[in-house]
Amino acid sequence: MCGSTVPLRLLSHTKENAARRAEAGVSEEIRFITKPKLGQAMLARAFAAGVPRAWVVGDSGYGADHQARRLIEAHGRSSVLAVTSAQRSDASRSRLGSRMGPPGAGRG
Repeated sequence: MCGSTVPLRLLSHTKENAARRAEAGVSEEIRFITKPKLGQAMLARAFAAGVPRAWVVGDSGYGADHQARRLIEAHGRSSVLAVTSAQRSDASRSRLGSRMGPPGAGRG
């Protein structure tokens, strides 16, 4: 087991490579998990432990995951999560929507 409290994330291309797992000392009990699922597990642990933070930040790997956003909101935390250009935003539902103006405002 790793000395860190952060769970290990097994990469998808190594999950079936027994020789590589053995060389790296990764036990068969360690399974592949997606980045968003790992993030959700880490957030749940932090919330359960009472980690005193008001904000959660993350890259688009987390921002694209609606379950992670809902988990953060359910625990009363604010977040700054990057999103990809393929994602759509509904600013009217945002707490900042009223301050942002109509769609396209401020774009030159």
